[in-house]
Amino acid sequence: MKIFNQVPMYAKPDCKFSFQDINPQNTYPLSESLIREYKIKQIKLLNNLLEKYDFNLYDPLAIILRNGEHHYIVPPVLEIHDSKLIVAEGHTRLFIANNKRVKKIRCVVIEGVGVEPISPPTNWNDIETAPYGVSRDFVPNEGYLKRLRKIEKYMHMAKWYNIVREFK
Repeated sequence: MKIFNQVPMYAKPDCKFSFQDINPQNTYPLSESLIREYKIKQIKLLNNLLEKYDFNLYDPLAIILRNGEHHYIVPPVLEIHDSKLIVAEGHTRLFIANNKRVKKIRCVVIEGVGVEPISPPTNWNDIETAPYGVSRDFVPNEGYLKRLRKIEKYMHMAKWYNIVREFK
């Protein structure tokens, strides 16, 4: 869980991290979320590949691509706000799991973030899917940008690769 300290918003003493098996129907996506069809296809392809080698889409996974790029795939990330499990990362995976009525998936749950999400939470029925090339007219304001987590960006910058090599 130390890898989450790479995300500035989570590098606080009040943040508590845990892995939990969560029912996707008990999570709340952000109202600004737009699930893109190409991301759904990507996740399905990734899941098929992972299952072939007995990996789980919802477990932490460090991969090295053929071109040498290092990536760290984290489980969906949920933050607790007002006793609700708010999706901070992994909207597409949770959207798919919710639609399939999966009963539980592994998630990272974070308590004590202290900064409100970038948009109000909503329910899965209000989330839209968008075909390739469709985008929203959305210009983020300064408050939005200050609350942006950028989890994926910081996870990819993490120094996990050198740490993993030490265990060989």
